[in-house]
Amino acid sequence: CVFCGSSLGGDPAHQRAAAALGAELAALDIGLVYGGASVGLMGVVADAALEAGGEVIGALPGGIGTLEETFEVWTWSQLSIHAKPVGLLNVNGFYDGLEAFLDHMTAENFVKPVRRNIMLADSDPAALIDRLLDANAPTDRKWVDALKP
Repeated sequence: CVFCGSSLGGDPAHQRAAAALGAELAALDIGLVYGGASVGLMGVVADAALEAGGEVIGALPGGIGTLEETFEVWTWSQLSIHAKPVGLLNVNGFYDGLEAFLDHMTAENFVKPVRRNIMLADSDPAALIDRLLDANAPTDRKWVDALKP
């Protein structure tokens, strides 16, 4: 599942990274589920996956934004709805500030290190996919579950 913009952004490196990600997913026979738009980075990643012979499904909700969707999926992991990592393709340090803030949240004990470690970032699409495939998301129970009778 890939969340990305319906615009191309101001740096062409984002378009190159989106195309590389789509091609890499197809090369690894990993199907792409994305927001469904044919414009912006969504269109670039989908077109690249299709051109490389990959499977593409445009079936995700949209309208609130990439960050909201990313954090929602990360929250679902914390709530044990799934046990999967979340990845950020960090082109030209785009997510460096977010990464620093997430580390700060962890240092301040608002995010457990085990949860912080499933939000992965890498600037290389192939390396990010490898890290996501190798990650072991926690399957522990949330503290509120211990309060249930």
